[in-house]
Amino acid sequence: MKVGDLVKYRERIPTDPEPSIVGDLGAWGNIGIVIEVFSMRWGNEKIPTPSIEYVDFNGDKIICKTVEVEVINV
Repeated sequence: MKVGDLVKYRERIPTDPEPSIVGDLGAWGNIGIVIEVFSMRWGNEKIPTPSIEYVDFNGDKIICKTVEVEVINV
C-alpha cells in the first residue's frame, strides 16, 4: 500500500460499534485516497501495526489499520 492508492474500508462486522452510537465516525464501506503510510500501536498492542491515513470524498481524514482496507486501484 502506498500514498495515492484508492482504498475501500471494510464493511461493518458484528463486533463493531452500532452505527447509531458512532454516527458519522463509522467509515464502513468508505472509499478514499491514501495520504500517509506508517505504523502505530492501537489500544494495548505491544507491536506497532501497519496503518494508513486516507482522505475520503467528503474531505474527511480517516486513520486505520491497513488490514481494514483493500486497495481498489484500477
